[in-house]
Amino acid sequence: MEQGFLYNDDRSFLGIATALHVVNYASDWQQPIRFWHLPTTTTMFVKVGERIIFTDPDTDSAIVLVHPGELKLPDDALALLPPELY
Repeated sequence: MEQGFLYNDDRSFLGIATALHVVNYASDWQQPIRFWHLPTTTTMFVKVGERIIFTDPDTDSAIVLVHPGELKLPDDALALLPPELY
């Protein structure tokens, strides 16, 4: 399963985009989630009180908002499209 990530401007939180079916059980049953960043082999264990999950069942998609923690993600993120293009 592919996930994407996005930081806010000051990198105080991280949004991880994924499929809803990947996080739905953990969200419904208030279970922890472990994220792996395979290229750097770093992991982050996130308890229910340390995250917010926004879901869209119609598109089977979810965004998990967390503190960046120990994941060693790339410093450079892809630029977002300007709003007038989507």
